[in-house]
Amino acid sequence: MAEINKNKDWLSQHSQQNHNGLAVITNSQIITFTALNGLVNNAVQVLLTFNVKKEDHCAVISKNNIEFIISILALWRIGAVPIPLNIRLTNKELEEQINFTDCGFIIIHKELKNNYEFKNHNIIEVPFGNSVSSTEINYEDDSNNDRTSLMLFTSGSTDKPKAVVFTFKNFISSAVQTNKLINADEKDSWLASLPFYHIGGFMIFGREQNSRSVLVQPVNKP
Repeated sequence: MAEINKNKDWLSQHSQQNHNGLAVITNSQIITFTALNGLVNNAVQVLLTFNVKKEDHCAVISKNNIEFIISILALWRIGAVPIPLNIRLTNKELEEQINFTDCGFIIIHKELKNNYEFKNHNIIEVPFGNSVSSTEINYEDDSNNDRTSLMLFTSGSTDKPKAVVFTFKNFISSAVQTNKLINADEKDSWLASLPFYHIGGFMIFGREQNSRSVLVQPVNKP
């Protein structure tokens, strides 16, 4: 298999070099890199209709599912900054974090939408739709730099949760170090046993692009 250039969009490269390679396995779906790339392009087109732009801060409220994955990758492709939030927080706590991180948009799964009431925010409901777009999206292919990749809140076990800023270099460095320890390759799978709004769960996104391993998402639980 050809090497992946870490300076370029890793999903686009996988879809070109490893068309039928498995990207995501859920409790109900098996998705190839080519299919995932198409779904992400479709999501990008939807987000653009809402006027989501580069460097916009976007809250993501979802369980561990394919929609979460597509949302993150679509935001990255646009150049926006995803901010995954803990779905176990109260409406008030989520509002505080959304306002603190200056989120202009809230991407929320339809199953959770009725659990909250957010005022004065642009709400984008997922799933984005099942149609796969073959249209290539023009985007800045600069994922391996000091640009902010996302913001995550700490658990707040000893104090009020703090927003931590991560760059794409943070993820690449972590992936490289992980591979040195466990020698992960394209035959290996990552089991998403932690919530994606937790750094331990979210780091699979960074490790997958480096090791070319399959991202496995188990039964849909918070």
